[in-house]
Amino acid sequence: MKYFKRIIWLVLAIFLLASFIIGIGIIFAVKNVNVSLESFRYADWDYMTDEERSAAESEINLLKGKVLDKFRGTLITYIKEEKVAECFEGTDFVLDGFETDYPCTLNLSLRERRETFAVASGSGYAVYDENGEYLCSKDNALNSIDGAPDVAVSGASVEEMADVAFVAKLFGKNFSALRPVVSEIEVQKNVTSNMVFYLYCGIKVRIVDYPNLAEEKAAAAFSEFASLTGEQKLSGTIIASVRTDGGAAVAERTPD
Repeated sequence: MKYFKRIIWLVLAIFLLASFIIGIGIIFAVKNVNVSLESFRYADWDYMTDEERSAAESEINLLKGKVLDKFRGTLITYIKEEKVAECFEGTDFVLDGFETDYPCTLNLSLRERRETFAVASGSGYAVYDENGEYLCSKDNALNSIDGAPDVAVSGASVEEMADVAFVAKLFGKNFSALRPVVSEIEVQKNVTSNMVFYLYCGIKVRIVDYPNLAEEKAAAAFSEFASLTGEQKLSGTIIASVRTDGGAAVAERTPD
């Protein structure tokens, strides 16, 4: 009889433990996803047409659905940001912020990938975003958002586009903009790998051995550019490199 009571208590304990675990699983399982968008197409909700609002809502619901399809019912504690980011591969958005809101909600911030670079490919163009990741193919090099030209890139392989984008971002940071300033980027592969920026004003900027000290060279190039007269900015090349004695980055304009 004593053993029978122990078995009953054991069964009850197991039942209560299982109920507790199931209850925790239900309470802390992902049920909701909130999405905020940083988007050029949907920048000003108050001034959007009903059609544009409907398109924005449809896109947000689609993005939410991708996350819920993968994580609905999963314990929120085990959700990792990198796994959520995978849900947006192949879309026009990347994960820019991730927060778990207990007990059962994910708050996500998404940023629209910025169409930035265009590489001539056959009869059209391969378009890349600001990070050098492939976006789409088009029959022209005009930006889909503002209609102005994307930055043309030549001499770079698909694998090198991330490096091109990295140096271009540093260049844009120093020159206060990229697409309004630069018409083309050419990657030259000689003894060293050089990156040449063709500016709309006429002058060129060559970053010598561009993977090395790129930020310092971009800053030196802008310092030299800022010191030039308006006439000097119409032609010539600013060559940014590292001093032969291994010192700081330097830049100097040479005539064509």
